[in-house]
Amino acid sequence: MIIRVFYLTLEKIIDKQMNLPITEQMLREITEDLEMGATCYVDKNTGEVLSIPEGWDSFVDRKLWQDIIDKIDQNWDDYWVIRPMESWEAFEVMEDFVDSLEDSKVARRLTNSLQHRKPFQQFKRMIHESDLQKEWFAYKLKRYADYIRNTPDKGLPDES
Repeated sequence: MIIRVFYLTLEKIIDKQMNLPITEQMLREITEDLEMGATCYVDKNTGEVLSIPEGWDSFVDRKLWQDIIDKIDQNWDDYWVIRPMESWEAFEVMEDFVDSLEDSKVARRLTNSLQHRKPFQQFKRMIHESDLQKEWFAYKLKRYADYIRNTPDKGLPDES
């Protein structure tokens, strides 16, 4: 139920500017790409999602992304640009999730994971070792929808 609410909410956001149905697959793709640090470009006319990793020019051969870069550059006004969360924003999502938990034992373990070296890796490991994968995934999807909707420079219109 929570996941479906996320999709309907984001569907309203995007659908105001493009007359296309927003699929769950499209929303998952945007969320996954953002979480991996990619910038997403959503074609307002077709709904196609193109993604380019942030900092790609330092680590990846530009030739691998050149077709996508050219396509975006040639039709820049046709795309909404959605940049990934800053690391402090993603960290805050994890902290807020921990704060939302009722099981204090699990919450303490997750809080502890956030206080160690490589907190993102530690948190992810703890989530996968627990029974919280579904809850975390639903929570994260909702927070990404909020992030996209409430950040004006991401290119997506708000719900009003």
